[in-house]
Parts: sequence; structure tokens; C-alpha cells
Amino acid sequence: MLSVLMTVYNEVDFLDYAIRGALSFADELVIVEGAYKETIKLGKSPRSDDGTLDIIHTWCHEGNVRVIYANEESDKDQRNVGLRKIQQTLLNFIT
Repeated sequence: MLSVLMTVYNEVDFLDYAIRGALSFADELVIVEGAYKETIKLGKSPRSDDGTLDIIHTWCHEGNVRVIYANEESDKDQRNVGLRKIQQTLLNFIT
């Protein structure tokens, strides 16, 4: 099973293209959506506000796209949230 992890925040211009590309070879796509804590402290929204969420929600109906909403300190921390989700999925897949 091949899983792809993507972190996004206000990525409307390229997101649909990126999702299509990832799903052309992946069994599962995990999208971690949200601004970093520092970005929120600067007054930005914790969630994408440019149409990104609409694209994500459209793809979530496919069954192999999952979204996690997180607002961590950095991209590394956002990726780790997604990685834990992928690990849980793989453990469920194996057992």
C-alpha cells in the first residue's frame, strides 16, 4: 500500500492538479490542512480561505483521500500529524 502525504494552506491554484497526480499512483492520500501557529498569531485564518477547502472536500468523497485539520508549529510538525495517520491506517491494513 502506497500512501502520499500533503500539507496545504491556501493552495487553490495547484491543489486539484497535485491531488490528481498523487492519486494516479497512490492508494491513499492524506492531506493535512491548516496554518502554522505563527501564521495564526499574525492574524491569519487557521483554515484556508481561498477555495482550498472546497477542493479538498470534493476529493474526500473519493474514499481514498483523507483530510486532517491541524495547526502545528511548523511544516515538520504538520507532516508528523499526517504521518501518524498513515501509520494508523497501515497498522489497520496489516491486521
